[in-house]
This record gives sequence, structure tokens and C-alpha cells, in this order.
Amino acid sequence: MELHIRLEGRKGLADQLYQQLRAGIDSGHLAAGTQLPPTRLLAEQLGVSRKTVAEAYSRLTYDNLLSGVVGRGTFITPRLPLRSSESAAIPLAGAASLERWQQRATVLGRRQLEAPSRYDFIGGASSKAQFPFDQWRSCLNYALRRSQRHPDRQFPAQGLPELREAIAHHIAYARGVHCSAADLLVCNGAQQALDLIA
Repeated sequence: MELHIRLEGRKGLADQLYQQLRAGIDSGHLAAGTQLPPTRLLAEQLGVSRKTVAEAYSRLTYDNLLSGVVGRGTFITPRLPLRSSESAAIPLAGAASLERWQQRATVLGRRQLEAPSRYDFIGGASSKAQFPFDQWRSCLNYALRRSQRHPDRQFPAQGLPELREAIAHHIAYARGVHCSAADLLVCNGAQQALDLIA
């Protein structure tokens, strides 16, 4: 498979590669299930370091656009197909249930979602598969290592400064959002965050 990638200049190569691969995936030029070249081979073809390619692949994996299979390679992740309005209807059991639900769901039935929701906001039913446990663990370990230098220190209500610094660093690396620790607030969960902004 030949990738048509042009990197310009010597700065931001990983970001350029990420953007071009993402555009190819989003446009369908790079189809789901397609195997991408190994990082070493692609780096050699593009004349960049292997770290540059690995960083772009890592960002695409973080965005659930790539998945790696040990011993087989890196593949473009299949996307979920959009559901049509006919297939979105769920049959109910029993005529009595159907009548009762039709009366209650008249308004809801008019609104059709174009695509299934990527995130489930039902309380207590969150998907652990979407949470970046490795990155979270890394940020926590970093903050705890630094906080052990001052065990008797009082901490501000907005969260450990070291943890907020680590989160700001991770957000800048993973998403390209530049912020400082002062811009962040660590909450005990979504409910606390919603209470604070309401």
C-alpha cells in the first residue's frame, strides 16, 4: 500500500503526519482494516525519525482511528455504520406495552438521532474501555512522586498542583490544547463538575 504523504519543513512533522493520515481515514481513502506500514519502514520512506511516526500513530490510536495487533501490525479501526431510522426502531413485547409506550413517546419518536452516541451519559453505566487508564495512572504517579517531597503541605481545593501540571502537559501533547495548571480544576467526578458549573 502506498501512502501519499508530503511533509513540509522540519517542524511539526508528527502533527503533519497525524493530520494527513487522519484526513485519509476520514475521507475513506484509507479504508477500515487497512494495514499501515510499520513505524520503522514509514519513517525510512519519509526521511523522518521513527519517534515522529510513532507519535502520529499514538495520537491516531488515542483517537480510536488505529489499533495495533501484536505480531500483526497497525490497522485502521472500522467505524460504526450510521443507523437508518427504520433500523433504529426497537420492537416492544406485547400490544399493551406498545400502546402505553406510544402514548408516552410521541414526542421522542419524532426526534431521530443521525448516529449512535459516542458516549453514554447514563449514571453508573460508563464505559471503562474509553477511559485512558495508562495516561491517568502516569499523571497520578507523577503527581504523587512530586508530592512526597513535601508530605506536610496543605493542598489547594482545585487539586494537586503537580497533578494539574501533568494533566496540562498531557492535554498539550495528546490534543494540542495549550493550557496551564491554573486553567484546570480537578473534581471528584462528573457530578461535582456539573454542580460547580451550574
